[in-house]
Amino acid sequence: MWVRSDQFGWNDLYGSAGNRSNGEKVDPLEGLDAVDQVIVQDVSTEMLGFGFVDHVFSDGQRASGIGIWADDFLEAIYTAGDLRVDQLQAMTRGELG
Repeated sequence: MWVRSDQFGWNDLYGSAGNRSNGEKVDPLEGLDAVDQVIVQDVSTEMLGFGFVDHVFSDGQRASGIGIWADDFLEAIYTAGDLRVDQLQAMTRGELG
């Protein structure tokens, strides 16, 4: 599964990166198995962090689960609950470019 970094990825429409620092475009992830891979585009693996999060979107919807951060910016939330933090971390990497 590919997740594009909304904070570090270049946005042609705006002509810049860093357009979603408030987390309004956090990607919900579901239906993953331990054999799957999650690739976060436009960040390095070293930038990634993982931990439990309860996130409220700008439209008021909530998502709880394991958050994937790139530096201090929430990029995705795994909401299915079948995987542990260490499993999600082992199957996730960043990819620059």
